[in-house]
Amino acid sequence: MADPVFPHQFSRARNITHTGEVFSIPHEEQLAYGTAGFRFRAEKLSFIVFRCAYVESLRARQLDSAIGVMITASHNPAADNGVKLVDPSGDMLSQQWEKYATEIVNATDEDLPSAVRALEKQMSQAEKSRISSGQTKNARVVCGMDTRLSGPHLISAARAGSALFNVQFVDVGIVTTPMLHYTVKSFNEPEFAEPTGQGYCRAISSAFRELYGITQEEQLAL
Repeated sequence: MADPVFPHQFSRARNITHTGEVFSIPHEEQLAYGTAGFRFRAEKLSFIVFRCAYVESLRARQLDSAIGVMITASHNPAADNGVKLVDPSGDMLSQQWEKYATEIVNATDEDLPSAVRALEKQMSQAEKSRISSGQTKNARVVCGMDTRLSGPHLISAARAGSALFNVQFVDVGIVTTPMLHYTVKSFNEPEFAEPTGQGYCRAISSAFRELYGITQEEQLAL
């Protein structure tokens, strides 16, 4: 199988920012996935988001599930941005896959094709993997962002990374991080709730009413 072709604008050498400028990332610069994901100045994020979306598309195919990509830097300054990855259950990315994401992000441009193929082969052979069987109709990357100006450009990077292996891309627009976690879980567990903003609001209000009702009953019992 031929190595995939990666767009130059999402390479370390030709990393294009949301303002259209080239912001190269030295190959010797190593980046770490932390509790907040990858979080830096927005200029650095394009190639990172592209590669993270590829990793998430592979995980989505392995599990035949929806996986999340959240473009946000939370309370950081507006000039920053970041990417957090969400597992099918709506939880944070597993530690093992944090390791895979870090390895792919830190690969040189020259080594990236072989690193991608090696990870693809490893996941194809993993226990219960759906990749080899082709049973990946539910695989999708669900992506949201906050209101930073760099968000739309990074969404396009995530879309390109997901397209590398033809995984369905779902852009849910501007959402909070909890909403993205909720949406991913809802896609994978339809009985849990509706994977929309309205569904999220209904679930939160229902939980609040239930909690308030319990509290009222406890007060009346005193």
